[in-house]
Amino acid sequence: MERDFDDDFKIHDRYVRFSAEVIRLAMLAPAAVAFLIGKPAAEHGAELTALTLCALKWALAFMTAAVLLGLAHRYLAIDLMQTLVENERKGLHSSKDWRFKASTYTIVLAPIFLAVGIASLFVALFSAFQR
Repeated sequence: MERDFDDDFKIHDRYVRFSAEVIRLAMLAPAAVAFLIGKPAAEHGAELTALTLCALKWALAFMTAAVLLGLAHRYLAIDLMQTLVENERKGLHSSKDWRFKASTYTIVLAPIFLAVGIASLFVALFSAFQR
């Protein structure tokens, strides 16, 4: 008897879309950094202090980690789903596959790193435009 995967694929698609949104939001960080460092910041009298530069570095590091975790989740989720379908067709069980835990960790950590990156970006923005 073959298993119906429709519900599994719906859930899978939602998780993959969520990780895509995390990636998309994290990719906006370079635009904010360019805004701070570029000409508009100089026109508004923003000063790039040591705190601002430090916060920008942390923001970019956490945003990069969020992108990498989001991409890792997308890869793991797609690869895991393919393996589950193939194993089901062969009559094998794959309930202890390492990708279950890895996919869960990446989908949990990606938005956490995104949130810390956004917080660091706000610290940089506030310290740059503080007078």
